[in-house]
Amino acid sequence: MYEVTENRIGKFELPRADFRRSLADIKNILNKCVVVRCESMFHKDCLEYIAYSEYFESVEENGPIPFYEWETCNIKVNKVHNG
Repeated sequence: MYEVTENRIGKFELPRADFRRSLADIKNILNKCVVVRCESMFHKDCLEYIAYSEYFESVEENGPIPFYEWETCNIKVNKVHNG
């Protein structure tokens, strides 16, 4: 279990279709982070998460939250852009 000791916060989206298609991958991703916010984005048909994870880079307090994409096969995360 990840302990929040640094400000390793990030934002990412998970498509709703993945919850039906690859629930094991979704569980694996959510097991690697501490979710602090989840919002349904109806216009994109996905769920948007804000979470802490050891896989995210540390950011300054109150700075922009970077956006990441997960590669589900190896639990690898790619930084897309800063907030």
